[in-house]
Amino acid sequence: MSIFCTPESFQRSYNNFESYPQNIIHQHLYSGALKTYVARLDAAEPDLLTKPGAELLVPFRDLYPACQGPATHNIQSDDALRKWLGDQSTIDPLTSTRIGAIATKADPKCRFIFISGGNSREPLKISRRMLTRILTYHQVMPCYLDFMSVFGRSKSARELRFSGFRAQTLLKNPAPDSAIPDLGRSGRHFQMCYNLKGVARVPHGKSMLWSIRQAAVYHQFDIEKGTALWIVTKGNLEIKDRIKALTGKDGRTEDRAFDTPEQCLKSSLAVHLLHCHWSTEDWRWYVQFLEEQIDAEVGTPLPTEIAVLGPRGNDEAERVYTSADLQTLQIYQDKMNEIIMILEANNDVLASLRNFYKAMHEDSAFTLGNACSEDLTSFAKKIDEMKHDSAMQVSRARLLVQITSDRKSLVSQRISTNAPHGSMLMLEQILQHLQSQTTQRMEDLTTRLSDPDNALRELKVKVESLTMEAVCQRSYVLVAELLQWLRSEVHPGNSTTQAGRLLVAAYGDEILPKSTNMLSDKDSCCLLVFSILLLLGKGKLVHRFQRCEFLDKHLPIDHQQLRKKFRATQMQHEDQLAAEFDKKQWMFCPAKFELHSSQEHREPRILPICKKEEINEKGGIARVYQIEVKEEFVGDTLRRAVAFSRYNCGPSEKEPDWRYQFALKTFPNGSMSLYENEKKAFDALQNHNGMVRCLADYTHVEKMAGPQEGSITTNTFNLLLEFGEFDLDEFFAQRLPPVFQGETEEFWRALLDVAEALDGIHNLEMDTHGTVQQFQGWHADVKPDNILSVQGKFKLCDPGFAKFVRKTHSDPEEFLLGGTETYGAPERHPGRRDTMSAFSQTIDIWSLGCVFSIAATWIVFGYQGIKQFRTVRTKAIEQIRSKPVQQQALRSRSSLSAGDYFHDGHEVLEAVTSWHRVLRSSLRKTDSVTSDLLDLVDHKMLLGAPSERIKARDLISELTTILVQSERGPRVEMPGNIMETLLEADEDAVSSVQSSNLGQPVATGNDRKARKSRLLEQPLMKTAHRSEGLRSVVASYHAQPADSGRDQSGPTTAEANAPSGAPSASPDIPLRASPLHGPPPSTPAPEASVEHIDSPSVSGQSISPNQLGQRVGRTPKVHTPQDIFQALEEVEKRDKLLDGIRRKERKDELMSRHWINRDLKFLVDNGESMIPHWAWAKALLKVLVRKIAGQDENGLDLTFTLGQEKLENQKSNSKNWERVMERARPRPETRTNMRSSLGEIFSSFLKQVQQHMKYQPTKSVRKLTLIVLTDGIWAGMGNTQASINDIIVSFVQRVEEAIGDLIDRPVSIEFIQFGNDHEATYRLRQLDTGMKWQGIPDVIDTEPASGDVNKMLLGSFVKEYDDEDEDSPTQDPETAPSKQTIPPIELSSVNSLRRPLARGSTNSSASPTQPAVFVSRPTG
Repeated sequence: MSIFCTPESFQRSYNNFESYPQNIIHQHLYSGALKTYVARLDAAEPDLLTKPGAELLVPFRDLYPACQGPATHNIQSDDALRKWLGDQSTIDPLTSTRIGAIATKADPKCRFIFISGGNSREPLKISRRMLTRILTYHQVMPCYLDFMSVFGRSKSARELRFSGFRAQTLLKNPAPDSAIPDLGRSGRHFQMCYNLKGVARVPHGKSMLWSIRQAAVYHQFDIEKGTALWIVTKGNLEIKDRIKALTGKDGRTEDRAFDTPEQCLKSSLAVHLLHCHWSTEDWRWYVQFLEEQIDAEVGTPLPTEIAVLGPRGNDEAERVYTSADLQTLQIYQDKMNEIIMILEANNDVLASLRNFYKAMHEDSAFTLGNACSEDLTSFAKKIDEMKHDSAMQVSRARLLVQITSDRKSLVSQRISTNAPHGSMLMLEQILQHLQSQTTQRMEDLTTRLSDPDNALRELKVKVESLTMEAVCQRSYVLVAELLQWLRSEVHPGNSTTQAGRLLVAAYGDEILPKSTNMLSDKDSCCLLVFSILLLLGKGKLVHRFQRCEFLDKHLPIDHQQLRKKFRATQMQHEDQLAAEFDKKQWMFCPAKFELHSSQEHREPRILPICKKEEINEKGGIARVYQIEVKEEFVGDTLRRAVAFSRYNCGPSEKEPDWRYQFALKTFPNGSMSLYENEKKAFDALQNHNGMVRCLADYTHVEKMAGPQEGSITTNTFNLLLEFGEFDLDEFFAQRLPPVFQGETEEFWRALLDVAEALDGIHNLEMDTHGTVQQFQGWHADVKPDNILSVQGKFKLCDPGFAKFVRKTHSDPEEFLLGGTETYGAPERHPGRRDTMSAFSQTIDIWSLGCVFSIAATWIVFGYQGIKQFRTVRTKAIEQIRSKPVQQQALRSRSSLSAGDYFHDGHEVLEAVTSWHRVLRSSLRKTDSVTSDLLDLVDHKMLLGAPSERIKARDLISELTTILVQSERGPRVEMPGNIMETLLEADEDAVSSVQSSNLGQPVATGNDRKARKSRLLEQPLMKTAHRSEGLRSVVASYHAQPADSGRDQSGPTTAEANAPSGAPSASPDIPLRASPLHGPPPSTPAPEASVEHIDSPSVSGQSISPNQLGQRVGRTPKVHTPQDIFQALEEVEKRDKLLDGIRRKERKDELMSRHWINRDLKFLVDNGESMIPHWAWAKALLKVLVRKIAGQDENGLDLTFTLGQEKLENQKSNSKNWERVMERARPRPETRTNMRSSLGEIFSSFLKQVQQHMKYQPTKSVRKLTLIVLTDGIWAGMGNTQASINDIIVSFVQRVEEAIGDLIDRPVSIEFIQFGNDHEATYRLRQLDTGMKWQGIPDVIDTEPASGDVNKMLLGSFVKEYDDEDEDSPTQDPETAPSKQTIPPIELSSVNSLRRPLARGSTNSSASPTQPAVFVSRPTG
């Protein structure tokens, strides 16, 4: 538990929370006004709030950027609320003062608090104590109480007339006591509150009634930290459900992303729009309902309809009107007036909200304005659209009010006659009145429809609402939606269309030409031309344009043709009109992207690209962007070709905004030859599945602002490509390596597609009109950057340096340009004297071998391993370059430049082949592919002689054989419930991890803490090819019919009697895709060598633990593990940030939360059996010491099981750790007696406890955690398990007798196991889980040396870490694989990993990335 530092002013305010709002720190109101609020709250409390003891319910929804997802809780008491907020304080009964920490939890990135009642007329389900605690803790502006006061117990809905918007900003120079960094509050924030009203149909008995609902919204946003608070008060929890959908796993990514303040602001804007949409969505249908009620009830005319139309039958002739009829009409009229009032009030709130963010956008102190400019503009437009829709409903309501008033007059006159049938005179008066009123209404309607100003105004509003801004900052219109609107009816059931109404308005009193009847016809459609003319004030000329074939399908028309057509219309000032039309037409005819089109777009043409972001900045002449285009501007054939890239960017499925994603490669002016070469290469390779497709190409001429006044014209050459979510380098950074056998196979199978694409380049065949032409080609730039992940498949791209020649019978050689040195073959290295010679196609094989080498590194060690591999190669090159010339091999005549390539100028680097050996020794047991593939790389791809390298076609055959052999190997089963859980977790994980702000300047103080907090909150990452493999397997798993004759609760008799290791009778569900070639072999697979473990399963089915690598039947992890390499990178970065500052040593925040008043002692097993693991033990010990730095103020202790070497009270930065570990190195023929080693430590601690209890009995004993680094073999003992158990039980019992309760684990022992000796693993497992059966508390934990560093340090005394288990199931010693050993490596090798982090790398205890390492890791 962390205890945060809070200002005294906040503590005083919170301690007096029941006096809210008089206790608010920053009081914008004078004291008298605050007292008035208290008095009003006192008066309203009986009806507004729930009394203590009654049912309470306040749902919380806290959102974080980390992987754990939202934290939700239904608070039902003040005590639960206090704990949820992090208040651990209590009231001292003696002094009546508050003691303890009032703040132990940082604010979430976004918190929603929902206050509700049964409905708006019942008390809110929150007590006054809870309400004032919430409002004080978050320092909510007092005026929010005014907005809440409309709720509570009442016989009728309260204060529908009350509406408002209040806001406060504190952006510049906040007061010191307003900032609480530990809670995530910078003091620079704005807050607002407003209320909105919506309408909804609710059940009422067997019918449905319309009900007006209110919502009071409070919002607070910290512009520096990005933290947001929402308090929503409403009669029910309807908005809570909408918020859950918006920010849940099915919501848009941008609405639930909180990694940066910019993302947090965008999410807040989305929540505002959700509230606004709720307040506007159903009024249209409510107004329509009232229209129907006024016109006629279902099947029965209203009394007023008889009054208007007169009696039409005997029954109706006898109708007598009463005052009840007038009351009915008055009720409807009141409801319509109520609608007008509410909608106008809502519109005022929407306008205030829009204006607030507009002012914020223009405020220089609002630092998020520039980054979120596009989002703020879009927010304003959407608010304007809602306001416009509401205004339309107000107009409808006003018309209904007038109609109802007229009918009231008629009914009133009928009542005044007081005669059932009335007289002829009265009837004539009614008919005359009816005729005059009907005529007047028709005249009013005709005037409104034909009013040119009103009609044109509505057209302008519609065009404005459909106008978008392209990335070039030019505007274009969504023409499809505009045409739909022009063809729509003015009112439902009215045959008059919007276009017809505009025609009447345009021509006025003139007779409409016949040709205008065909205005909307498909072949002669002229609606867009008509719209442009209307906006130019020339709408009545549209019939002349039709006669001149001036139609929509001809747009855009060049300026010269425009002048000719305008002259043909015989108008005055035709040249001026042509110029105006030319300027206006371009926004109505943006470009459209078609499949395989090749277009030239001149300067006026607008490219409707609504989003454009550069994908990477990795150099090169061309730039690659990710772009988005609205569906309307993507041709039908192109839509079908890239259907996978379609997604909804709208707020909901009801309001979709469908877009397509593409990659756009742009070549600047002067690089047309490169563009043409790449375009031809794409054309030649368009039928190869392993190649990224070029979908279209175009050139674009545009004018740009020049360095001085005027402008310059520039040309760009563009290729529209399939969009790949990642290139291979980014894929490695954004995905976890595959773990299970099927995943690994699927990954290499995906890379096989790249090899097939390369073979397609090397042996190209083109069918041209029935004639097959054969070419031989070179890609010449194969590298991870040029391999993209497209819809789960890897594709080769960027053939910019590709070259093709006619096929000959000999191996071709060609002069080539370009390429990347890192992955280039040695014969292409610039230092070689013969670099101007021609090159064979096998330069691509070398490059692909480099890619495979990096891919294998990622599979074994994760993305950090790739960066370390780069360091290994760089250092190897440096060593070669540092040697004197006479010491270098005579044939190494090349002048090597610094770099990270894979060769020494002629042959593959020895460091690369050594690295591959390390990879082989460190493979997972489930990986049956990578080792064989590395053999292929070493022996047939990374060869110095070009002629000895394997051909592309032979490479495909070899790769296929490796994969088929792996698929035909033995496979074991895994429980289906685990499989489904892993699939769900992988699908919930984010698609990409946002780059951290590591590239920013080093911050100090609270900024550094905030940045570290961001580092520790990295989201859960996807695992490569997990969802693809699991989804189909889970589907087939559920599709299997259950055996109705089998008891699902246990095995059958045959199964129970089967010998150990016999195949299961249950169907095998392998976690893999279908085999590449042919059926599996007919010979039976060898029996599984994994000990059976009882575990829960679904429908009796199981899937192999070997495939999914998860412990069965264990408690799942609740914390993301941090391995040694992630921990090392974290402490390296932490130490680097402190260089030059020389401040007090900074502690690990996670450790500080748990490591309080506790000593740490390390015991290292240095018996003979630890010799193979000593390098790893040294490296791990150093990382643990640096990780725990500063937590034990007395210093750390180190002892060994053998010898006299030891350290006492040492700091983490002492060099003595390395020295003493070297001196205590294990020696042959030495055996560990763990009992005696533990006995010495236990005896020493007991003496300290006894001394402490004798002289300082009132003070708490300083706790002890013992961390034992061992392989668990302990060959120097007899009955190992019994002797260890006895000494530990005795020790713990004596400690308990001395100090009493051991709930907080004053002593704890963590065993860290090296190697995979299964007897030792079992022994340690028994110590961890079996000691409770001997009557002592759980003070022991075990963890493999390759496991979670945080668990190694905390697992023995922090319950949530102790409960976690992530090592593999225990195996039978007879069937277990042989032990893997670690090549010797010194601690200095680990130190060599120090370097700045690359942008986007993960570095936190929460990061789930796989380890990056250049040594094999022990298996635990």
